[in-house]
Amino acid sequence: MKPVSIRLRLTLWYFSILAAGLLAFASLVLATLQHAVHRTLDGELREHMTAVHNILREDANGPASALQHDLDEDAELAPDLTLVEIWDGNGRIVYRSPATMGFHVFDRLPQIAEKPMTRFGRHRPLRVLVQNVATPHFAYTVLVAIPVHDFEEAIEQVKTVLEISIPLLLVLAALGGYWTAGRALSPVLSMIAAAEAIHPNDLSARLQVPEARDELQRLALTLNRMLARLQAGFERITRFTADASHELRTPVALLRTRAEVLLRRTRTPEEYEAALKENLQELERTSGLLEELLLLARADSGAETLQFADVALEEIVRAAAADMRAVANEKHLLWSVDLPPERVHVDGDAAALRRMLLVLLDNAGKYTPEGGEVSVKLRVDPAHAVVEIRDTGIGIGEEELTRIFDRFYRTDNARARTTGGAGLGLSIGRWIAEKHGGSIVVESKPDVGSVFRVVLPRK
Repeated sequence: MKPVSIRLRLTLWYFSILAAGLLAFASLVLATLQHAVHRTLDGELREHMTAVHNILREDANGPASALQHDLDEDAELAPDLTLVEIWDGNGRIVYRSPATMGFHVFDRLPQIAEKPMTRFGRHRPLRVLVQNVATPHFAYTVLVAIPVHDFEEAIEQVKTVLEISIPLLLVLAALGGYWTAGRALSPVLSMIAAAEAIHPNDLSARLQVPEARDELQRLALTLNRMLARLQAGFERITRFTADASHELRTPVALLRTRAEVLLRRTRTPEEYEAALKENLQELERTSGLLEELLLLARADSGAETLQFADVALEEIVRAAAADMRAVANEKHLLWSVDLPPERVHVDGDAAALRRMLLVLLDNAGKYTPEGGEVSVKLRVDPAHAVVEIRDTGIGIGEEELTRIFDRFYRTDNARARTTGGAGLGLSIGRWIAEKHGGSIVVESKPDVGSVFRVVLPRK
């Protein structure tokens, strides 16, 4: 089955709603009109019935001629086509108004109808009111009626007008609705064409944003923001792939070169051992790089999950500082650790937090010259715990501070392979801090030193 377009669906909905509304309106108009006619006629019937009652009571003791005369005068004063029939207690007609000629409502004594009702006299509709009137000497049954044929014809004319105009209006409304829906959806069609024209290899194109501040403008802005995120993600993956392949190409080339050099001639056992040790160091470095790459890949895909629990942050800081003390002693660094006396509780993954601190401490020790100073301090406030790592190392230029957390980025002063690292540690550290609802803030000056502050929410 061929799917129905949104334009046609909108037109059908509009047509259906309008048709239901017009039919309800027409029914209401006809019902209101008929009710108004009946209410007006019923009022006239009751007024005339009251007048007939008064005449019968006034002439009850007089001659029949006087009653006939007064009823004829009342009939002349009554509205045209007002019918009056009076029956006595024996079922005989006492009086029939001249207007009843051509109308014979009842062949025998009618039943009492205290409320007006519709009856047919010789197939012509009448609005009828029948009541008993008692005088001191006689009892009468009085019938007052008004023909409603003219009113019914007027109502039928209104009905005919509605029957003709409503379908015509619906057809015009459907055509207008179809055209309006097309105009309203034309920006969507433009967006579809623009989106189809975007090539996967070039996500820089954007949809044209309508000027009107409506849902279509919001849709275009939302799609443009989505394209920007896709473009950023695509570029990040491209850079990540290129940087990872570059970082892996170097150790592979070194291992291959050493192997080729060793095979050119026979070596002594000592030379073979030295070469194997160098290869082992390179393999260890490459293994660490692969582990970091896998961690970041799992983090990007959401597969890397942390196990959160109530942990003592001061214990994690103390353990991480103890692990790095050997590096500090080797370089003769002045190493200090300042921890608060009370326990500092945070909701976190102890292993991930320790890894983050080891990255920062390793960088501080690695890029601080021999004889320099590295200090670790944990301080708290009512809402946060702050780990401050300060060093007197090579520092970071102001223009590089905004990029040091980018993957594979290394400052100019840290590019030597002798220092190790591939520029992934700070990216991993920032990811861990953000997963814990915190952040890493850095202050640095070249040849003066750096301060890294890890801010974490307390429990």
